[in-house]
Amino acid sequence: MSWPKVKLSSIAQVVTGSTPSKEDDSYFGGDIPFVTPGELDNGFVLNAKQTLTQKGANVSRLLPKNSVMVCCIGSLGKVGISGVPVVTNQQINSLILDENKADPMYVYFFCQTLKQTLVDMAPKTTVSIVNKSRFSDLEIPLPPLETQKQIAAVLEKADQLRKDCQQMEQELNKLAQAVFIDMFGDPATNPMGWPIKEIGDTFELLTDYHANGSYEVLQRNVELLNESNFALMVRTTDLEKNNFVDNVKYISEHAYNFLEKTKVYGGELLVNKIGSAGKIYLMPKLDRPVSLAMNQFMIRFKKNEAISVFIYHLLSTEFGAEEIKKRVNGAVTKTIRKDALREIALPIPPVDNQLKFCQFIDVLNVLKNNQRTISHEINEQFDALLKNAFNGELNLKAA
Repeated sequence: MSWPKVKLSSIAQVVTGSTPSKEDDSYFGGDIPFVTPGELDNGFVLNAKQTLTQKGANVSRLLPKNSVMVCCIGSLGKVGISGVPVVTNQQINSLILDENKADPMYVYFFCQTLKQTLVDMAPKTTVSIVNKSRFSDLEIPLPPLETQKQIAAVLEKADQLRKDCQQMEQELNKLAQAVFIDMFGDPATNPMGWPIKEIGDTFELLTDYHANGSYEVLQRNVELLNESNFALMVRTTDLEKNNFVDNVKYISEHAYNFLEKTKVYGGELLVNKIGSAGKIYLMPKLDRPVSLAMNQFMIRFKKNEAISVFIYHLLSTEFGAEEIKKRVNGAVTKTIRKDALREIALPIPPVDNQLKFCQFIDVLNVLKNNQRTISHEINEQFDALLKNAFNGELNLKAA
């Protein structure tokens, strides 16, 4: 079924957000959420890291409940819907809908399909921008209001299934830390009396990219490539996304062999040394050659002293994270030194005890991988459902 397409501006008032002057403290700290792109892509927005007073909202623009918010600067295509009155910053264009013409949830789900459109529209500049005028001119298929509500109801049920899958993965992650505390106790108080060791004493290797040579030598021998090549150059952004396929960097076989001291085999502990300094990752085993990028340390452990999976979870406890944080330096650019990592002192049980925990993590990882597979399939089905919904191909009677 084909529905008429209308401009967004014909069903809503389009508002670009703004930030009150930070020189006036009286604008901030009230109970009105001040929404930035970081609060989007999570459905209804009920709160935000920053808040405004009524005075702050008055010099910006207060959006009513059920306004659809779309990021049009930077993180293009992130979407949210206000669950309470909010204010947004200037990166976000919002739709204050005429609810006699358009159902807010229908428009919210439609806006989830706009990301690639916005990316294609944006000029190729350092910061991607789609201005208010061009955003307002985007067209939306507009069936009768009752049909919009039926479509939104179907999509809400499917979206909830996606969220339930995400919640299950989060619960599995929490289970790992709960079992850790049950087996070893809180490392802050060490109730089981495990020996306190500087973790540097358990290192077999602590290295980084620059261990392979001087800046000039590295520049001559290593070139980062966008096209697929012999080895993957694993970076913080890949680790954060747990994605080692999309938008990654590669190096040649020559470069990989030249970077002999930082070949990555999987199972290592990686630590950011600059920027988000002290952030830790457990390197997965990938079925290909991998080399370490320049902004991380790589750690391997003595087999009779420590297991990387155990140390990763130990450093992920509140106490472990705080011990790392104490050793991060820099007011603007955060950094951490090798020596600072080595001197972190924590309760470390015998390897046999660590191994029992790691065996539990192996089982948990199987469950998590199965959950990710299910989640991926549900996301694909949801994307197909979105496409069908706005092409007029959704069978509402069957739904």
